[in-house]
Amino acid sequence: MHKVITLSDKNYFEFGHLFLKTRPKVNAKFILYGPDLTKAQQKTLKNCDVEYKEISKDHFENKMQFMKFELIKNEIDLSDPSCGISLLDFDTFFLREWDSVFSHEFDLGITVRNSYVTQKILRAYANGGVIFGKHSKGTMDICDYALKVMEHGKDALLPEYDEIFKTLEHGRPANKTHKRETLRWWVDQVFLSSLVYRYFKTNGYTKINEKSYLFGENNIGLFGCERYNCLDVLPGNIKSLISKKKTCIIHLKDKGRSNIKAFERMLP
Repeated sequence: MHKVITLSDKNYFEFGHLFLKTRPKVNAKFILYGPDLTKAQQKTLKNCDVEYKEISKDHFENKMQFMKFELIKNEIDLSDPSCGISLLDFDTFFLREWDSVFSHEFDLGITVRNSYVTQKILRAYANGGVIFGKHSKGTMDICDYALKVMEHGKDALLPEYDEIFKTLEHGRPANKTHKRETLRWWVDQVFLSSLVYRYFKTNGYTKINEKSYLFGENNIGLFGCERYNCLDVLPGNIKSLISKKKTCIIHLKDKGRSNIKAFERMLP
């Protein structure tokens, strides 16, 4: 069964309004991991057919991005290889199903920010707001590898991780400096961007729609954000995206979270 996993605490819950509103568009088992949702918030999840799994507040606060790969591993069911797992940020919402993505060969599916690749912004070649996995040993193995790299802060097989983090740790203003030891932020995106960077270094720079490549023994799937993790969308563009029948997942991010009501008015 296709599983959709997300995370939220009680303070962030309001930003998942459209996630819950558009949940009926997706035929999947939905699970929200969080440390402290109120009874009212838990009731809202139940009414929207979303299972709540409580986790340690300390783990959530200190390892939120690191734990994404732990959660994917937690939800792998090796007896059900027919579909897959989508880990999504809670400030996403849905225009249509995307389960066809699992027909592609991959162990870890990454959404690629083509516009940032063009600008050579290494730290954001990928966006960690949408990650795909499968009910397979290969997905378990690549998640284990991700956890190892992030915990140790580097790995000889993936020098791109160290290269990208050096651009975040040095020569930046204090509010834009990020350390690899801080597992709450950035580690997921740097790991994913490292794998995207590896692909481009090997194969040259081309726009990504749907591609894959072998990293060690694991198959890495690369999918354009334009379809599976659409970023920086204005509310007025939603109807156009619906009519084109291409974009599946919208990611609000900072700008979109301040326009939730405007987005809601544009949805059918």
